[in-house]
Amino acid sequence: MFSYYPCHVNRTPNFPIRLNRFLSIWEAERCKMVELTAEQHDEYAANSQFITHLTGRLLWQQNLAPTPIDTNGFKTVLKLVENTCSDSFDLFYGLYRYNKYAPDQLQNIREALSRVERQLAAKEAYLAARAETTADQRNRILDECRSLMREALMEFRANPRLLRGLDAETTIERKQPPAILANPAHNSTST
Repeated sequence: MFSYYPCHVNRTPNFPIRLNRFLSIWEAERCKMVELTAEQHDEYAANSQFITHLTGRLLWQQNLAPTPIDTNGFKTVLKLVENTCSDSFDLFYGLYRYNKYAPDQLQNIREALSRVERQLAAKEAYLAARAETTADQRNRILDECRSLMREALMEFRANPRLLRGLDAETTIERKQPPAILANPAHNSTST
């Protein structure tokens, strides 16, 4: 894609002819021509070209290298680094120096990184608080169970018959089959 913006100052009498001839070169190469004002061009360039080069140079600073487990996304990142850093630093500097929107984009990147860091910190704090709450709840339940078991043990020590009574009841229930208790006719025939 090739963008151009119309010049407001026309210093040569045959300027329109020369401009059309110049543009026809790009059209012959099947470039999409987009007519823009200078202001629009600079804003679009800052939002696309400067951001692309800035991102590529930031990632280049990380010394990224291919790994055996690269995802398609990471391969794209590596291509971005390769494409942007193969251009000269002067090109990148020109995108920054001569575009009034570029410093704003640089500031936006700083703020975006700060927001992402705050989101990560908030998630980390949430998970830590949740784990602490879960551990506290678990400890409270365990303390409550221990307390109930101590109370039951103290009751059994104070009244040992409670323990024998429970054991006797369980023994009685096991010795009498439920079918005999449920069938009164069977009980009368055995007498």
